[in-house]
This record gives sequence, structure tokens and C-alpha cells, in this order.
Amino acid sequence: MATQTNDHIFQSQNQYGMVSSLMSGLEFAFGWFTRSNERQTLANLDERTLRDIGISKAEVYREALKPFWRS
Repeated sequence: MATQTNDHIFQSQNQYGMVSSLMSGLEFAFGWFTRSNERQTLANLDERTLRDIGISKAEVYREALKPFWRS
């Protein structure tokens, strides 16, 4: 009987670990998507807006060229 209880606890922890890993993976992928979206938005800003926020076109260009997985 004790073995069944321990197996149930292990199974419950294992399921939690899988869900946790899945959530971590989704958060990671969402970070990539967000970063890509922010870079695209930045690249579409006009000169005046870039000047207002203190970013040059060269900085925008460098940032826009980065692959989505790089911070």
C-alpha cells in the first residue's frame, strides 16, 4: 500500500514537472515573438519619433538585423 502512495506522489510530481517545462517553453517562445514584434515596430517608426526617443536610424538598423533569438 505504501508503494502505491509513493507512486501516486511521484506521478503527481512528474506531471507537475512536465507542465512546468511546457510553460517554460511557451514563455521562452513568447519572448522570441515579443522581441521580434518590438523590433519590427521600432523599424517602422519615423525619423521624428526616433529623434524624440533618442535613437538613431543606424541603431534601429542594427537592432532590426538581429535574429529573433538574440537579445
